[in-house]
Amino acid sequence: MMWLFVALLGGLALGARSVLLLPLAYVASWKRRDWGLAIYFVFGVLALNEVRIGDVLSYAAVKAVFFLILPSFMALREMMSLTFLPSLPKDYREIRPEGAIPAALVLLGIVYWPLFIAGVLLLLVPGSDVRGLASSRLPLAAVVLPILALAALRVLRNELYTPETQVALLAAFSIFALLWRWRERKRVDFRLYGDSM
Repeated sequence: MMWLFVALLGGLALGARSVLLLPLAYVASWKRRDWGLAIYFVFGVLALNEVRIGDVLSYAAVKAVFFLILPSFMALREMMSLTFLPSLPKDYREIRPEGAIPAALVLLGIVYWPLFIAGVLLLLVPGSDVRGLASSRLPLAAVVLPILALAALRVLRNELYTPETQVALLAAFSIFALLWRWRERKRVDFRLYGDSM
């Protein structure tokens, strides 16, 4: 439930009160996953209205990504894979450094926001398992490539760097990543019971 707390702290630091729906989504998903997803969808719609980003290449966008967007996506992933309520450590010896250090950085990040980003990055790569990033190279590319393309567009052709171009470029990369991921799925043939074909 670490990502839930990170999303709560980051969202409240940005002024997005809609993050208070995330614990409700967690509780609802234990009863029924569909209810949790429905509440998460309402949270996403409300969060879009509360957090405004004028430019993709700005400090406000970086803060929004690391304070709210990325933690809320990871909280969704955590919510969908959680089958039981985790217990709190009973003794200080049960606290692991790979969880305690990012948590401390996230808490300190409320005062000095670059520490919050460092804590989120450390949570993304638990321990020294850098090989875990290899499995997420497509999502990382889907985030990094549009930012590099927008930065190149801003430097080379600043007159084309408009909000419409930013939205179109981000949408194009998102659709490309979705189609690429869809292509990797194996095809499954569905047949009716008793069908001879």
